[in-house]
Amino acid sequence: MPLKNSKTSLWYNPEIWLWQVSKVKIKQKLFSKELGILLGVCAVPVNLWTIYWTLDLVPSWTKSNTLWGFIGLLAYPLAFALIEILGILSALILLRLIIPNQWGTNRFAAFGLLFVIEFSTFVLLLQFIDSLFWQKKLLLLGFLGILFLISLIVQFIPSITKIFDTIANRLMVLGYFFLIFNLLGVVIVLIRNIS
Repeated sequence: MPLKNSKTSLWYNPEIWLWQVSKVKIKQKLFSKELGILLGVCAVPVNLWTIYWTLDLVPSWTKSNTLWGFIGLLAYPLAFALIEILGILSALILLRLIIPNQWGTNRFAAFGLLFVIEFSTFVLLLQFIDSLFWQKKLLLLGFLGILFLISLIVQFIPSITKIFDTIANRLMVLGYFFLIFNLLGVVIVLIRNIS
């Protein structure tokens, strides 16, 4: 049932008003400076891993006769690394929407950095572990347990949170440097496939 607003003398529906309030909170969570920091933070481990595997494969790539062919072979991993970065950032955005405001007001950059470190370690271990299902199940349980521990550390120990915020701000610069090469890789892949 619509109620009369005493300040504006307009009729409004409380359910619509609650939706608008929650929409404002979602916009505040999504469009914060921390997401820019997290984009840079996500780019660092993904690109370091891409560089490692790319350099591992370089001897076999030297058989490509032209410089353009070699640049094209380097562009594909960089383009796929950008997709991985956006996937990790999407997971962090989803976590940002789920976590209450009290837990994420000024602490989400530190939480995001710790999450990216843990997720990168998890993926590395997953690549080198045997294919036994119970080992992967234990690894996943360990991942979730450490994620809960990280959220408690970020929430209740502000000195550690401040240290990881500083690290995240410094990694952001390197991450944006890597993102330039990721975007160049996408452009080169598009040029090679269009022409």
